[in-house]
Amino acid sequence: MTNPYCPAGCPISDRERELLDEIGALEANEPECTCRQIDVDLLDPRGCELCDKSTSPWHAEYRRLTTELEGLREAREPYRPAPEDVQYEYDRDVPF
Repeated sequence: MTNPYCPAGCPISDRERELLDEIGALEANEPECTCRQIDVDLLDPRGCELCDKSTSPWHAEYRRLTTELEGLREAREPYRPAPEDVQYEYDRDVPF
């Protein structure tokens, strides 16, 4: 089975497909944000079912699913640094 989200047609396991489906269903049932505004540009997430990461069962399940999915992908495809993460050698005598 190939990954429908990958233009190159990367392979995807059955468990990855299940996780993607579960994440999609969870996101479809995302709760409303109930953060309280405590200042002009400051919100208090305590008690918010969506934003309070310490007590939200929705957020805990979302984190569990995405962490498992990330683990499966890393096991199959170890991290490769992006071009901007690579440290290049340069000639210190050449002015910029």
